[in-house]
Amino acid sequence: MQLLAILGRGIRKKQDGSWVPARDLEMYGDNFAPIVELRPVNDDDPNCLVGGGELNIRAGAKLIESYQSTLELVVCAYGGRSRYLTNVNGPSEAEIMTLYLAQFVPWSATPILVWPREQQAQSGKTNTDQELANIFALAVNRGYTEVGIVTVLAHYARTVLMASRHLQNPAFVHLKLECFVSEGVLLRYNPDMEERIKKLHASRAFMRTMFYECRGLNALLAGKY
Repeated sequence: MQLLAILGRGIRKKQDGSWVPARDLEMYGDNFAPIVELRPVNDDDPNCLVGGGELNIRAGAKLIESYQSTLELVVCAYGGRSRYLTNVNGPSEAEIMTLYLAQFVPWSATPILVWPREQQAQSGKTNTDQELANIFALAVNRGYTEVGIVTVLAHYARTVLMASRHLQNPAFVHLKLECFVSEGVLLRYNPDMEERIKKLHASRAFMRTMFYECRGLNALLAGKY
């Protein structure tokens, strides 16, 4: 693996003004809209869903260590700021996730590329599908052929389907993709995470999120996404 992409799952602003990656469970607005403020988690609330940004970072750190001999570049949340961040002149998710990742891999010799705060993709989109397109375009521009992506289990199936469609693009068809589930990586390299992951997977928020992700998969397959 030459390029590792740690997928974004949102960021939140704490009361002290600092920003953090999404926790295992996060509160959202109506219709799953991301919100700025970090709010207390209530698993019984229908707007409580899986976040997972921190888990992605922790898993990414383990993968950086494991693939140090071949890895040439790492990116986090590689895409433009979503509207909920631009509306408050907030930082990019890429910036916050990269800062957080540095806490886990201060020894890493692998460079981390940060998506510029003011840059937007040509399409103007900031969703997972666009993030994957950005990642594959970066790999082609850098001459990489082996790409890895890591995200939480609830986000995995939709991510893989989107990625497989991008890889049908003649510009990307030569890329070799390896996909990782954050929880699986952490259980392999850090067994102390087992109880935390069990709690996440047993939550009502996890079941809600899986329902909505399945609905998203159906929309993708029907060409309505």
